[in-house]
Amino acid sequence: MKRLKPNIVGRITKAKINYTPEDIDKGLLEPLHPEEIGKVYHGVKQNRIALKDITEFPDRLPTGDLTPYPIDEHDFIGQFESKKNIYLTLAYSYNKLMDRIEKLEAEIIKLKK
Repeated sequence: MKRLKPNIVGRITKAKINYTPEDIDKGLLEPLHPEEIGKVYHGVKQNRIALKDITEFPDRLPTGDLTPYPIDEHDFIGQFESKKNIYLTLAYSYNKLMDRIEKLEAEIIKLKK
């Protein structure tokens, strides 16, 4: 597996990495989701109306032009993934499948003519 970023170098004590506020100030640590910095969100899920029928489910899931981080493959696969990353991975997979289904449906219609 190719590493996209070098590992974060920190002080290790008793099998635990300890970071200090100075490490953050020096720019040694990057935020996990930098696109969220400075954004204010309004509304909560309790104010939404649940979908009642399968036909109301969208053909595409929104991604907000964000892309997921790659899933780490190890014995604890998925255990340490954020909910956001899991959603984005599922949304991109779902949208990719919907693209393929639509292409196949168009091909079937073309072949029937």
